[in-house]
Amino acid sequence: MVDSITERKLLINIDHHPSNTRYGDLNWIASNASSSGEMIFQLMKAARWPVTAEIADVLFTAISTDTGSFQYPSTSPDTFQTAGELVKRGASIARICDEVYQSYSLSRVRLLRRVYNQFKLTDENQIAYLWLKKSDYSKTGATREDTEGLIDHIRAIEPVVVACLFEEVEPGETRISLRSKHPDVNVNEIAKLFGGGGHKAASGARMEGSQLSVQRKVISAIRKALKTLSPEE
Repeated sequence: MVDSITERKLLINIDHHPSNTRYGDLNWIASNASSSGEMIFQLMKAARWPVTAEIADVLFTAISTDTGSFQYPSTSPDTFQTAGELVKRGASIARICDEVYQSYSLSRVRLLRRVYNQFKLTDENQIAYLWLKKSDYSKTGATREDTEGLIDHIRAIEPVVVACLFEEVEPGETRISLRSKHPDVNVNEIAKLFGGGGHKAASGARMEGSQLSVQRKVISAIRKALKTLSPEE
């Protein structure tokens, strides 16, 4: 893939993340769109390319996962209209929900058990965080794909405003996932402090350093963001 990018004639960059650095030769960045899946559907309609049932499945899945099952603030009336059009074109909601949301491997369930056993709360339970280390994967038989959506389990805790998942990629390298439940706490701005980005409600980054150092820096940044909220919030 690297060779293909290096030898390209034209790199087209289609994205909906406001943090996108517009690295392509041709850039289409729509930060008001719910997902790249929604943008691709708009492109296909404008170009009058056929949208088969198989393509509709893929685009509906992209929209559903990128919006947190239509929960995130990026979800708009256009998002629901696009989803409806994709269903009309053959997207199977039942199959998508079963395969994406209701079908867990045993290794994922074992990993989820560790999530509930190991997560931490701080700052009057407004911050929830969790470490997943390489040993967690070896002990549960889980893979990186099994972590998809795990952060939402600690995000869903009622007092929590920001959830943070720290994943050990390699010794000295950590992947950070951030989720916010408050419209005035922009985790994209937090992620940008560490070279990452994403959306106001869902962002991420990668950091180098010891686990303790990474945790202190990220939790401190979240804490500062929470202090900007008025007491009644």
